Amino acid sequence: MSDKKFYYVIGGEYTDANFTALRSGTSKLNGPYETRAEAEAQWKSLSQSSTSNVLERYDVVELSHTIDRRAMLAMGQAA
Repeated sequence: MSDKKFYYVIGGEYTDANFTALRSGTSKLNGPYETRAEAEAQWKSLSQSSTSNVLERYDVVELSHTIDRRAMLAMGQAA
């Protein structure tokens, strides 16, 4: 088995400056991206486009998925 990492950009507009709860209907999930650099480029774009709203915030998160080599072979993606 091998670990495959994926990166996502998550966030939206929060209800207050404690950044503990997203305002309903504003959540955004972008990804998956195969490299952290791709995710960071999206994070930068979203963050720069929302500078007028101090309650809007985004983060890059990394998820590792364990992929069985046999499953990869079946999909034709063996490394």
